[in-house]
Amino acid sequence: MKNGLLIRRIFWVTVLISILTLMGSGFVLADGGIFQMSGDITVPEDKIINGDVDSMAGNINIYGTVNGNVTAMAGDVTIYNKVNGNVQSMAGSIYLRNKAEVSGDVIAMAGRVYQDEGSVITGKITELSGGRHGNMSWNIDGLEFSHGNFRINGIPWYIKFWGGVTGLISWLALGALIMFLFATQIQRLAGSVMERPGYYFLIGFLGFLLSPFLIVVLAITIVGIPLIPVAILAVIFGALFGQLAVARVIGNKVKEMFGLHYNTEMARVLVGIVSMFLITLIPIVGLVFFFISLCIGFGVALKNRFGIEKRSDENDT
Repeated sequence: MKNGLLIRRIFWVTVLISILTLMGSGFVLADGGIFQMSGDITVPEDKIINGDVDSMAGNINIYGTVNGNVTAMAGDVTIYNKVNGNVQSMAGSIYLRNKAEVSGDVIAMAGRVYQDEGSVITGKITELSGGRHGNMSWNIDGLEFSHGNFRINGIPWYIKFWGGVTGLISWLALGALIMFLFATQIQRLAGSVMERPGYYFLIGFLGFLLSPFLIVVLAITIVGIPLIPVAILAVIFGALFGQLAVARVIGNKVKEMFGLHYNTEMARVLVGIVSMFLITLIPIVGLVFFFISLCIGFGVALKNRFGIEKRSDENDT
């Protein structure tokens, strides 16, 4: 009975992971158009799209022909060929290369329109960001300000911001679901995190290092091929469970440091996730922290069998 419940829980978490993965994928619409969330769209030179091309939090590059409108929200649009419709961007700029042809209007909201010599626009050009006035620019250690646009390492700030926010929201949603289904297991793992962090870091590091070799070994043996999905799922769930266990520990530390009033396991984990997200924003330190926490969490999950078994200090009642 318990094993059946555990399998059902793992199934629904796998479904959610698949949904979150698809959020970064492109979809071909019924009318022949394309919609993409959190990712770039490129229409090849030999491709004709009979429909609209829309992107949210991603850039659009048109080398082929689009018989419809082209719209980017929080992204730039670059036209190399022909668009039989309007081209518009919100929080992004529009670039019309020398062979670009647009039969409709070109509208940039919170962005600019850059038109190369030779490009043709049948409709009107509209800029809702102060237009072409002002040319103050600076670039300091990857932080760039030019013509009213702020970029981080060459990426517009709004794309960085949107990517971070959507990532955090997805992680919070996934963390909340896993805590709803596996709160006891996460709590058990969290109880082990601080016992021997160096030991668990080594186990997690070796686990990540050896996982690809294990999958290769399974692939070259006929008997082991059916076990490959199991091995991949074990790595995914080990990393997820481990990170949530670390988040639970950090959330509890934050509660103690700032005297916050929340007592549920869910609240501890969610506060920990937000705290970990903020730490990862710190250059270099964030990357090192993420690597260490990932290895420790994975090591805890592997050594303690994903928290399924009771700890020796747990009460049996």
